[in-house]
Amino acid sequence: MIDPTAKMRYQQFPDEETCHALSEMKAYYAAIGTTPIQVFKNIDVANKGALTYWDFYKGFKNKGFKFEQKVAEKLMALLDREGAGTVRP
Repeated sequence: MIDPTAKMRYQQFPDEETCHALSEMKAYYAAIGTTPIQVFKNIDVANKGALTYWDFYKGFKNKGFKFEQKVAEKLMALLDREGAGTVRP
């Protein structure tokens, strides 16, 4: 589960590092003919419509996008609109 204090630590969204990671992710998947949303759906094998922090981090890494755990935590905190420790497309 994502650190519950992550949103407080990363209050200023999106910071430069997070913007860069999002841009790289979009470009990476465009280059291979897909989108992050399509990859999300492929990772969500249980078809729950949500990914936990661990599913998100490992899933995107397994699908070819390499990013640091710190950046993944920032992205999760940004994308976790409900504060539930999950990301939805």
